[in-house]
Amino acid sequence: MKLLLLFYSLIFWQSDFYCQVLQKSYPDTVLYCEEQMVLSDNSLVPYYDEKILRNIESMMQGPDVASVFYFYYDYSGLSRTDAGRVRLYPLLQAAYGKNRQNIEANLVGVPFRDKTVPFNKQNGAAAALKLVFDDLEILLAHRPELEKYVTELQTYNYRRIAGLGLLSAHSFGIAIDLSPSLGHYWRWDKNWREKILPDYPREIIQIFETHGFIWGGRWEHYDTMHFEYRPEFLELLKH
Repeated sequence: MKLLLLFYSLIFWQSDFYCQVLQKSYPDTVLYCEEQMVLSDNSLVPYYDEKILRNIESMMQGPDVASVFYFYYDYSGLSRTDAGRVRLYPLLQAAYGKNRQNIEANLVGVPFRDKTVPFNKQNGAAAALKLVFDDLEILLAHRPELEKYVTELQTYNYRRIAGLGLLSAHSFGIAIDLSPSLGHYWRWDKNWREKILPDYPREIIQIFETHGFIWGGRWEHYDTMHFEYRPEFLELLKH
């Protein structure tokens, strides 16, 4: 009994810490953390839901605060996990828009060379992408051979994730795919668990990660063209 109480005490303490990380990452959306996460639209998100199995499929379908950080996002690239594939939809809806109409009202154009791509202006997402584009311009001036990775940019697309039925991060206008024809996606590969992914330009990855994005190439279920604005993982790195 004492061990069980200790277990739940540790879970609560850790989840409260994670809630505070989310509050710093979404300051206008997470109002406070007090046994559960309270959002600006009065939604409540549990710290830890016992009914959720601690595997990627279960956590993606019904996440709690603990699920968001269950997998470690490895900025070093030494390991691949599914950190970031678990999304707190109540949080995303409160931050970026509850439905398609609300989300599209929050989209602004972010210019890059001869293109302008739509991105969500809330929670600093579009501003972060602008900083990414500025740094990419500097990089490409010195590394023109990397141009092929930014010839096609895909951002907002209100759609469901294949095989899951959940809204994609693209639906919220917080994700960008770079040159999909050069990408590798786990569903496209028959033996994806054994696949050794080809090198992706480290400089591009670092630019995105510096500004609060995560890269799908670090996922076990990889998506190497995909970059997603998730400032909570960069915030967690500070602690």
